[in-house]
Amino acid sequence: MSCSSVNSNSVGDPELPAYSRRDPVESPDQVKHTYSLGKNAHQPLTLSFRSKAKSTDDVPVVHEGQRISGSVCLNLDGETFIRSVTVTIMGDIIAPWGANRFLTMREELYSVESKEGSPPRTPPSRASPPRTSPPRTSPSRDTSSQLQTAGESKLTGTNTWSFAFKLPKGVGIPYSGSGGAVTKYVLPASFHDTLTKTSIVYQVLVRVKRGMLSTDYRLSAPFEYLPLIRPDAPSILRQATYMEATPLLGPVDDPVGWKTLDLLTVSGTWFNTREVNVSCSVSLALPTCYLRGMPIHIWVNLKSSDEQVLDLLSSTSAIDIRLVRTISHQRNIVNMGVVGSHQGPLVTQSTDIASGKFWQADVSRDKEAGSRELVGEIIVPADVSPACDILDLALGYAVVVHSFKAAGFTPAAQSAKPLLKEDIKIATLPAAGPLPLPRTPPSYEDDT
Repeated sequence: MSCSSVNSNSVGDPELPAYSRRDPVESPDQVKHTYSLGKNAHQPLTLSFRSKAKSTDDVPVVHEGQRISGSVCLNLDGETFIRSVTVTIMGDIIAPWGANRFLTMREELYSVESKEGSPPRTPPSRASPPRTSPPRTSPSRDTSSQLQTAGESKLTGTNTWSFAFKLPKGVGIPYSGSGGAVTKYVLPASFHDTLTKTSIVYQVLVRVKRGMLSTDYRLSAPFEYLPLIRPDAPSILRQATYMEATPLLGPVDDPVGWKTLDLLTVSGTWFNTREVNVSCSVSLALPTCYLRGMPIHIWVNLKSSDEQVLDLLSSTSAIDIRLVRTISHQRNIVNMGVVGSHQGPLVTQSTDIASGKFWQADVSRDKEAGSRELVGEIIVPADVSPACDILDLALGYAVVVHSFKAAGFTPAAQSAKPLLKEDIKIATLPAAGPLPLPRTPPSYEDDT
């Protein structure tokens, strides 16, 4: 297992010294965001709620397991007939052909029907969890707020209602023709890609229904959702190198700390006169679940009886390993919470989002003849969204190995396809123990 829930009971290895660190994303501090309808002195409708954003000016950020709690304030100059006040949490996939809603959570804060008689029955969306609390019909008001007689059903002054939602970890959506079977999806992180014009967006919407001859009030606010994903702890030896700031140990010295991919044979010619055949093994640091903003450690081992060819292909600029994001989407319309049977063509778009840097490995053991070892890293961009698969959208990441690039070297197979590909996961919380900080040598940074 490479990733675990934040509720996991996994801890650091007891053989290592104690190491504690406060996760910034788990900080209890929250900021208050306020949105108002109207830009003049009179603002009839105000929405406020708290989030994990760094400041009130940033887009609100909601973490997995966090409650979205806030208030709605309706400020009326005079006696006004108000039919209902509702607040709704929505999650949508936005694609070039339209939008698909996968999450709807609704709470009725006020209803004239509820106030005068039995409460209304509003069935929740089949793709949504049940309402978190029953309708509330009595707003808190300041001294200027007066509720008229039940027969008149009018509000006046300042009326305030509180609300609270807890986002589910997943949603279940039925498909037409499936006999009522429901497909379950993990709630995806917010995502925005300008290349494919595809997004996963969340918002809070307040709607105030007024009389038949009056325009309803609508006020919405976007927020970013972030699932909490923590990788398992790395090997004991790697944790020790992190803590002591010593060189990484490779697959030979720390075999449980690496995943070695399928063996490659790099073939081609050197200046069209000399045949090249080099055995290449690529290893990724375990677990293959990597924290945003932190490195993916990579170990490369090249073997050949031709020392000149080894020197050629083991130069730091010859290795081409990248982090790739792949987006697959397909037109699949959701109507009234049910996925339709009509599907469009599958569209897949891959984008390089980071490249590896490599240098000669520092190994204490005797170097093997006819062999070269290099170590490198790819820094995961800090703003990437974790992988997801929901409805018509799939988002994933992989480390890909491309053909070597060196002066005078012509690969035997001229193809843009990668030589190797290994799927990875993206974490949003650090593993137990020390952080895997970047280790690119300063001399390398100076050269680049």
